[in-house]
Amino acid sequence: MAFQANSADEADSLYESYLGTEILRPDITMILRCPVSQGRQRIERRDKGSPSTFESDEAQRRAKEIYETRSGSHYRFIDASGTKDDTLRQAVAVLKENCRTRRDILEHLEQRL
Repeated sequence: MAFQANSADEADSLYESYLGTEILRPDITMILRCPVSQGRQRIERRDKGSPSTFESDEAQRRAKEIYETRSGSHYRFIDASGTKDDTLRQAVAVLKENCRTRRDILEHLEQRL
């Protein structure tokens, strides 16, 4: 919703309009945080220098501002400015903290990191 909206209020309205009809309220929403410049570098490496409209610096800044306003018990913010493994470790920790089932899979994944 953050990329389709121009403000936090507009993102909230979009989310509420889809909730229950198009989407379900998630148990956990992980929001990955990193500087816009770092995100751009990652996009350029992935796409070999041709980002989409939604990946322009302005779109990324606007989405970041909207994501930063998210509040509620299901939101978890993760520092994604480190390595992929660092980010994955944090995500696994969030899942272990919040998931009561299939902890064996999470523990196995955690051991492989």
